[in-house]
Amino acid sequence: MIRRTRLGIYGLAVTDGRVLLARVSKRVPGGAGKWTLPGGGMHWGETPEATLDREMYEETGLSGRIGRLLMLRSFPYDESDTEYHLLQAVYSIEVQGEPRVTEVDGSVDLSAWHAIEDLPRIPTTRLFESTRGFW
Repeated sequence: MIRRTRLGIYGLAVTDGRVLLARVSKRVPGGAGKWTLPGGGMHWGETPEATLDREMYEETGLSGRIGRLLMLRSFPYDESDTEYHLLQAVYSIEVQGEPRVTEVDGSVDLSAWHAIEDLPRIPTTRLFESTRGFW
């Protein structure tokens, strides 16, 4: 079994009673159709801020001002012959505008603002659910 550590950087944008979310594409086993925070894996040599800026643009077409670190999650998971230790850092971020996915064939296929009162009626990921106290 191969063991790897993965670091993901995500942004929580909340404005005017709405949260910016990205819908997981069919390319992601077990997560397709669920709404999550925009973000993703850090590339070698990137800072967390550069990762979040790149991922936000790929998944929402937006960029903004990155705020403070809100939370850090840590957990193991297995995928085929690899055992992962996943770290997920969530930052606050201020963005404006109408989102659109710019990355072709990526891990998300749609991004949109969702009213906070509508969130109980849409399928969301554990990552997003873990941020409940922040929105």
